[in-house]
Amino acid sequence: MNFNKVKTIIQENNYEFIHVESTPSTMINVKNFLKAENKNCIVLSDQQTAGKGRRGNSWYSPKGNIYCSISFNNLLNLKSHFLFSIITAVSIKMTLEKFKAKNIKFKWPNDIFFENKKFSGIILESFKVNDEKSFMILGCGINIESCPKVLQYSTTYVKKFCKIETLEQFLVAFYEILFFNWNLLIKNNYNNLVDIYTKSLMFIGEKIIIKMDNNSSISGIFKRVNTDGSLQIENDNRISNLYNGTIQI
Repeated sequence: MNFNKVKTIIQENNYEFIHVESTPSTMINVKNFLKAENKNCIVLSDQQTAGKGRRGNSWYSPKGNIYCSISFNNLLNLKSHFLFSIITAVSIKMTLEKFKAKNIKFKWPNDIFFENKKFSGIILESFKVNDEKSFMILGCGINIESCPKVLQYSTTYVKKFCKIETLEQFLVAFYEILFFNWNLLIKNNYNNLVDIYTKSLMFIGEKIIIKMDNNSSISGIFKRVNTDGSLQIENDNRISNLYNGTIQI
């Protein structure tokens, strides 16, 4: 597939663009490039043979969908790292809205849904090249032409609810919007992006059950997501901030 327009946009933003037909994981590709070149890059693969989501879960990665990883200069303190996920999720939403999609929602911490069906996920990982330089690597999978069947939740793919003719058409719009939003973040002008993210969250104000990583569960009213990525929940007039777990659907 021809990604010339995509390559031009990425290079204009001083990033290296790497397209591969197949790889175990685009996250690995980005790490290897950063170690060798110490320069930002975007890796796009037609498929992954060992794609991973949150907590090491497998990410089904056949041809026809988007699998990419992006490095960012780590300009934020630890408590603000979640902003990287926010600008990416909002950029995906904005891109789909450009193609007339509506009601794109976010499920904390990093899933993207349409009509209660998941079609995209994001993972975030810090990566230190040396004592002086570190990056944030963001991995993104978007179901464009197909989706897996998952027992825990319903899934869908973009072409089922949005008219997009080619992957390049989507990616050109996505990277233009992503770099625009990234520059807003650099300039500390990201309040509108946080507002869009917050207003698009699923289950705000509702009673939810969160399964923690240790398999225990916590229930309560979903109050908000803090900029450090924690979920604020109220139970028996007590406020708790949770940094991990999965909202049960």
